[in-house]
Amino acid sequence: MTRDAAACVAEYSCNDANVLQDGRRPGEAPISTPIDFYFDFISPFGFFAAREIDALAGQHGRTVNWRPFNLRTVAIATGFDKPMVAYPIKGEYFKRDVPRLARLYGVQTWSVADVRNANVAVAGRAFYWLADRDEAAAKRLALGIYHALYCEAINACDPDWIAVEIGKMGFDADAYRNSVDDPDMKARYKRLTEEAMEKGVFGSPYIVVDGEPFWGSDRLWMVEKWLADGGW
Repeated sequence: MTRDAAACVAEYSCNDANVLQDGRRPGEAPISTPIDFYFDFISPFGFFAAREIDALAGQHGRTVNWRPFNLRTVAIATGFDKPMVAYPIKGEYFKRDVPRLARLYGVQTWSVADVRNANVAVAGRAFYWLADRDEAAAKRLALGIYHALYCEAINACDPDWIAVEIGKMGFDADAYRNSVDDPDMKARYKRLTEEAMEKGVFGSPYIVVDGEPFWGSDRLWMVEKWLADGGW
């Protein structure tokens, strides 16, 4: 290899701070790959992002892969085995901050269900069950679950509630209800959660654009700028 060739290789090394996660340099046109949107229904911040992510992506010619996962499993694995509200001082701020964010994001009614003893994973598995049949419908179901949980104080993680909603959407409610305790569905959700952790996912929402991760609904503005500018 000539000296000039070696210099060229070094310049474009993946260790170069000016090279993005997908191999591009800032400002170069991105590959129009789908955005990965990781979320858990137990997270109100996931709700805020879910309301906007598809429209934001569409403005830049992108689609979005919605990927619910089990945040509780990830939290335990990473040493945060309590909900935010359980931590002194931080919990009080959380209780103030979330309704404030809801108002900022235009959520007109904020009435939160008590899901401390709910099996939130049921909702995540329901998403994948429906996505196997109709991905767009699964996204509508997800938004409906989120709205019921945070705007109507309904435990929308209840499989009977979900079955009714699936029936309203024109799908086989009984077939869904029979899948709730399916070992294969449970194993699949566990595997998808483990895969998310392997990719570095630790919170909800966690948005990945061309290999670049953004954590939190308050990073949506950064996601939009990244899509518009091609990174920095």
